[in-house]
Order: sequence, then structure tokens, then C-alpha cells
Amino acid sequence: MSALLRRQSADQTWQERILTKGGTVLKEIGAGINTTKMVQLDSDSTGYFKPFAGLEHSVSRSFGQKNAEQPIHEAAAWQLAKQLGPEYTQMVSPCIIREVGGQWGSVSFGQTGTSTHRAGIRSISELPKDQVDNLAFFDAVIRQQDRHEGNFLVDNRGIVAIDHGFSFSNNRDYMNYSKIQAYRATNRPELTQQEFQLLVRITGSSNCLGLKDVIGEERAKALQTRAQNMLKTGRIPLP
Repeated sequence: MSALLRRQSADQTWQERILTKGGTVLKEIGAGINTTKMVQLDSDSTGYFKPFAGLEHSVSRSFGQKNAEQPIHEAAAWQLAKQLGPEYTQMVSPCIIREVGGQWGSVSFGQTGTSTHRAGIRSISELPKDQVDNLAFFDAVIRQQDRHEGNFLVDNRGIVAIDHGFSFSNNRDYMNYSKIQAYRATNRPELTQQEFQLLVRITGSSNCLGLKDVIGEERAKALQTRAQNMLKTGRIPLP
């Protein structure tokens, strides 16, 4: 967590600056298996706070995650998106680690999007092709273990990717849902030239683009192994 806090303070985006201010708890919402609270930020924006103290540890262990890793991974996914470029920061929900009401946890932006079902979208093929491909690549790199319909939203910008607690997994850990990655791996698995270049950056970085101290050496090594495998095959793998 100390490494993540250092990264946040050294390279703040405007979104992160908003997330650092305010934090009055408005209500607790039943959005998933872990405690989630809606908070009021100073900019008239709202955020979602997931405290370490509200994690359901038995579920964490079933995913191969340690008891206190999910908020770290939520914020680490945003840090990686920043390293990968604007296509990813426009899609991945900004998230930081901070203290709210005497508790530490992750705070992410409240999103205005809705589920694909409520938006009348019946198939992934109806979503913007470039965003589907970008999210599939992102999920393959971080090995997102739980990309079901509730963990991505759609709005007037397209796809908004949320909930990255069950990510940066080791390569044999349990996989629950990975619908976006599975769709691309089945329909258009070939990597783009830009994706090749990003994978070369990841594999050539001694500290995994600054993430090794945040997610730990074992998970960083697993991420780089996935990147190496994708470079060898030239394809997005099936989850």
C-alpha cells in the first residue's frame, strides 16, 4: 500500500485529485459481496468506497486472493491503465487508495453508465469494436477473474470498466467470468501492432511498469509471463 500511495502522489491525474477530496459517506449500497459505500466528493461528484474492513475473505480465498488485496488491485488497475495510454484511461474507472471516515480502502468514481441489459444491448457484438478489443487486451494482461455483465457499464462514451478487485491473479487461479476477453479470443484474437508494442514495454520493464512493488513480485511475474506468451502467439488467449 505504501508503494501505491507513493505512485498516487507522484503522478496525479485530475481524476485522482478529485478522488482525494471530500468523502462524506452518503449510504451503503448492496452492489456486491464486499461492503461498498457511496461517498460525496468535493467536486459535486460521487464515488464508491470499498474499505479493507468490509471484505468477504472466504470469497477472496476462493479466487486465490489474499485477505487485503482487492482494494489494492482496484487502484493498481487504474495505475496500469495510465501506463498503457488514453484508450485505457478513457475506459477504466479511476481509482485510488485513501482513508474515509477512519477506514482505509479504495475510492473509485461513481459512474453514470448502466448495464448492457438495461441499455437494450443483447450481444457484445453491439458494443464499440475498438473498446471491446481494448478491454479484452486489458483483461488478458491483468487476468481479470470476474468480468461479468455487472463489472462493465455502458454510457454515451461506450464501455466503462469497473470492479478490478479480482485481478492481477496468478495464472492458475480460479476464473469466474471473462466475457469480453472470451468474445475477442473467439472472434478476432490477433494482436494489433500497438498491442505488440505495449507487451514489449511490459516484458522489458524490470519493475513491471512500476507495479511490482504494488502487486508483489509473484503477481508481477505472472503478468509478465502472460505478456510474453501473447507476444509468442500473437493472439489474445482464451481465459
